[in-house]
Amino acid sequence: MKNTYILLLIFSTSLTFAQDYIPIDTAVISCSYFYDFQGDSLDRSSVASEEMTLLIGRHSSLFLATNELYRDSVLKTHSNEPFDQNYLNKITPLIQGTTVNRMCRYHIYNNTLTGNTIFTTYLNKKNLKVTEPNKITWKIEANKDSVISGYKCLKASAELWGRKFIAWFTLEIPVGYGPYKFCGLPGLIIKISDTENQHCFTINIVREIKEKQQAIYYLNENYIEISAEDYVKSLQYYFADLYNRVSSGGVVTFQDDERMARSLAKIRSRNNNIEKY
Repeated sequence: MKNTYILLLIFSTSLTFAQDYIPIDTAVISCSYFYDFQGDSLDRSSVASEEMTLLIGRHSSLFLATNELYRDSVLKTHSNEPFDQNYLNKITPLIQGTTVNRMCRYHIYNNTLTGNTIFTTYLNKKNLKVTEPNKITWKIEANKDSVISGYKCLKASAELWGRKFIAWFTLEIPVGYGPYKFCGLPGLIIKISDTENQHCFTINIVREIKEKQQAIYYLNENYIEISAEDYVKSLQYYFADLYNRVSSGGVVTFQDDERMARSLAKIRSRNNNIEKY
């Protein structure tokens, strides 16, 4: 229990103080995606998975890990409560088991009114923000179609971040959104992967929101504006620093050398971010 409180303290300190939830839109569609990604660029067996959620509003969207969306809702509900032992006792059971892979800890906002995509994350004890134009040059391939997850899809391709991506989108859901930062096609992206098949998003569930309104919130923090390239460098630094701290015994104590070696190998293998420069 003591370790749980320590982890929660670290988690909550980064997320609950001085938070400002700003409603920016109302979701009309909720999409669940499976994200399968190869953590180590040289190891085909290093595939991890995370369930992600895309909330689509009338002029904007939010993409994040499903567990992150749940934790956001819990923290927002209790955001006005004092951060004390009673808070910990209440929040701990609610967020247990909602871990998110470090490669998926971000919020991505896509706004058609401003023409920008905003990527935010907490890394190296800093709130980071990347703002980019949401314009992607797609090449839609004529006479290339397929049925994926029950949707008739058309094929498109684009070169981004040092990779080439193949997207399958459907005109049955005529919204120009998709997972991660992908957008700008005349229909919802059902599946997209790079040509090396190291990063793949596949639709799981599409749900139209009618009964209960669900706001799309922008988590307003004291962000440090950086470029996408600098974020990738910061992520690489994070894993290098974590490796050094674990190997020196400064993070956790292992029962034996074999377990430490496995942990270090896992950290070292996280070198294959979706964006590479």
